[in-house]
Amino acid sequence: MALRNKGYENNVNISPGSPILDFVKLGVGIMVILGGLYFLFGLAVDFVVPRLDAETEIWLSEKLESEAFEKAKRLPTAEKELQRIVDSMNGLCTGLPYKVKVVVVDDDMVNAFAFPGGRIVVFSGLLKRMKSENEVAFVLGHEMGHMANRDHLRRYGRVLFVAALQAFMSDLMSVDLLSQSLTLTDRAFSRRQELAADRFGMDVLNCAYGHVGGAGKFFDSMDRGRKLPAWKQYYLTHPEGYERVEALEAYAAEKGYTRGASLPLPLALQ
Repeated sequence: MALRNKGYENNVNISPGSPILDFVKLGVGIMVILGGLYFLFGLAVDFVVPRLDAETEIWLSEKLESEAFEKAKRLPTAEKELQRIVDSMNGLCTGLPYKVKVVVVDDDMVNAFAFPGGRIVVFSGLLKRMKSENEVAFVLGHEMGHMANRDHLRRYGRVLFVAALQAFMSDLMSVDLLSQSLTLTDRAFSRRQELAADRFGMDVLNCAYGHVGGAGKFFDSMDRGRKLPAWKQYYLTHPEGYERVEALEAYAAEKGYTRGASLPLPLALQ
């Protein structure tokens, strides 16, 4: 007859479950709770940001803005030309409550972005891709669209939340994983913002030039024929060029915008 020790079956000092399973449950529970807080915080940010007055936005931009681009190598002639284009569109076509200032940085980076409160930074690498004034105007209008929608303030709010998690809960193993997950999820939010800014830029272009010719040329030339699989698109903060061109064409048809001849690229930008 086999011997069996029954002394552990009803021992209250020994948990019947698995310590590893309990640890996994705890980690998942923490991530769910923090993810819910992130979602609620995002809703609060989206509620508050549109209700800020222009003076508060400018004050916040002064606190958040870095002076690095002011000290970088700049192109004054290109800045003057871009400022002319922005001034011709701002007010009449954008409705922004402040003056927009353009900074051109001599760098091969193909990018441009806007700070809240009225600052657009353009890299010379982007200007080298431009073929017409209309393309330039569309990109500037796109950045002013981010200002009008206060996308960067919304973004800063979410970044501050993740930073707070890392600062106050750095000892938890799940925080880094959670912050990465939240960042990836937030990129879909960023892509929606980009498409909305594209539509704003097209509205501004049509207002300033009477048509939307040249709006999609830049994106089309950058991403012609290149389509990424869906899993790679998840990691993009900006929609791909082909997707943006298709969205712009659909929006132009919806609004009844016409296409016209683009103006040549100003010499100061060549």
